[in-house]
Amino acid sequence: MSIFELVLLFIVIIIVIIIAVLNAIAASRLTDIKSYDSDSNLQRAHELLTWSSVIGWLGIFILVGLAAYYFGKADSEKSKVSQGTGVRIFLFVTTVLIFITGILSASAAVEMDKNTQNKAELDESGARGLANWAAVLGIIGAVMVIIALVTSYYYRESKKKKMDKDTEKNSREMENIKMKDL
Repeated sequence: MSIFELVLLFIVIIIVIIIAVLNAIAASRLTDIKSYDSDSNLQRAHELLTWSSVIGWLGIFILVGLAAYYFGKADSEKSKVSQGTGVRIFLFVTTVLIFITGILSASAAVEMDKNTQNKAELDESGARGLANWAAVLGIIGAVMVIIALVTSYYYRESKKKKMDKDTEKNSREMENIKMKDL
């Protein structure tokens, strides 16, 4: 487990919370539009935003609960090794959460764009802008986390190969020194 992965996990959790909040506010603002009751596109956008927000909040609560349980019981050296795996699993799950909430936000924004009855009031509500921000944050955030994890993995592997090569070189040098002493 590395500090980098823990910091990345914290950032990802914050991103999911921000997306959930943005989507909840956007969904609330949609219901204030006069044509909301008669516009099926706005109702569908509201549904998508609500689902995105609920998925984000439930995911965060479940992850925080599991993390507290998982890291609370870890105290031996064997469990510290498995903590690194646990952090990677939590990172994967939160990255999937970010992506799902981002896609739902983007879908809601598309549904809002289909609204033809009251575009001015929709623009004034700011709901589309909030959904767009949540979508961008979700999709780009997931891609950036994946890039960071892949980069971290290759860095760690190259560092491990270098250490193995140095260890092998040092072993050979020790053998040569021992042979000279004989």
